[in-house]
Amino acid sequence: MSERPRVETKLSDGEKLNDDVGKSATVKGVHIVEATSASTPAATVITTLKSKWAVPPSTNSNDGNRLKLLVFVLTAPKAKVLRDGIRETWVSLAPEVATVTVRFAIGRITDSEIEKELEAEQQLHGDIHRTESDEGYMQISAKVLRFIAESVELGYVFDYIIKADDDTWLQLDVLAQELLTKPRKKFYWGNIYTNNPRFKNPSDLWYEPNYFSDHYPSYATGGTGYVLSADLAQWIARNKDDFVIFTGNEDAMVGTWCAAHRGVPAVHDHRFIQVYGTEQCMDIPLGVHMGPYPVKWPHGTIAATMREYLHNYRASGSVCERGNPAASQRMIAMMDLKDGATWYRIASFSSGECLTVQQGRVRWGGCSQYAAQQKEQQFRMEHTGAGWTLAPRLAAGQCIVPSHSSIALASCSAPAWKEMPPSTGTPGVMKSDQGKCITQHSNQHRQPVLHSCVT
Repeated sequence: MSERPRVETKLSDGEKLNDDVGKSATVKGVHIVEATSASTPAATVITTLKSKWAVPPSTNSNDGNRLKLLVFVLTAPKAKVLRDGIRETWVSLAPEVATVTVRFAIGRITDSEIEKELEAEQQLHGDIHRTESDEGYMQISAKVLRFIAESVELGYVFDYIIKADDDTWLQLDVLAQELLTKPRKKFYWGNIYTNNPRFKNPSDLWYEPNYFSDHYPSYATGGTGYVLSADLAQWIARNKDDFVIFTGNEDAMVGTWCAAHRGVPAVHDHRFIQVYGTEQCMDIPLGVHMGPYPVKWPHGTIAATMREYLHNYRASGSVCERGNPAASQRMIAMMDLKDGATWYRIASFSSGECLTVQQGRVRWGGCSQYAAQQKEQQFRMEHTGAGWTLAPRLAAGQCIVPSHSSIALASCSAPAWKEMPPSTGTPGVMKSDQGKCITQHSNQHRQPVLHSCVT
């Protein structure tokens, strides 16, 4: 799901936030904003799910006390490219220390052709779970609730349930290893947002009319992945009919439920990261959100980046090959969804920082999700027969050009770059007409550095 702007409250790894909002958020009889099918009784729903779609794996008597993880991935019906990318990459990291079951959660749809495609995909892979909730961004909260409840009702056996999006990279082997030492009860783990305001304007993407307070309790952001112990999933399943269902804010909703279940702290870990953060290519993350708002990556780009993460990890133990000179020159052109115009941000694949124009100078800076800083990081990429120009939004008539061992602003007299990263978001190089490439390194003034291109 798209990520809401967050209030920057710094937390330390392992820090626990226990918000007590009382039972106001889960009072019996409140209006439930979940689309339901009056013609499909609960018993029929479960029978249909068992007969047609993914079911719990058979219990292996040799499993004993082996750690059991249920991973569910929120996905759209048309996002097969992303599902295949996940199947081919981080699912293969399932470790020997745990039994891992992965399910792709898809709700009800009305398009018969897509339904046929999904049935064929299910026949091939057997990992699609159809929830009794409608599809659509504003229905994802109901979708999360239904999957958690149905996983319990269908008899899945798990110690933890891990939620991800279809543009999330999960480091399954490390997650499983660390969960061996985590509490098995009342455990809620992820990248914790604190004191985030509720969006009250109906024009906001994350407008939330169904929550009673101006601020949410602490919650784990959904895009980077989060973990719930089995007892919390069971508690949610038991009380599913009592919960207020948020609109599109499923992660804040889950945090609110956990806060209402007294004694459940939200445990922060900085290794669940956003792609626009300065730790985008942390050597070994726990979860990475690869497609957060306001930066849009095509599905093929996300799947390709997942494959690259897997290749790098198996080759060097780091998803970004930080020590590889060639990897240090790989850049990403990320499309920015602002003002209806085609703006791009240019980020280092290795460090996750963005080229930033401030006070007439070009610097490295943390890729920002806030409007003022975004404009400092927005560029137009234009190609002619002679090469590429890169024009910053906040410096009209000027372009980014090579300058000795760094880059600077100058008039757009001629294309200065022979190569630019593909506008699809796939990592590539930014190569000057002098045959040098920008690297992740910077001098003491945080100016980008030009080095001989590494092939």
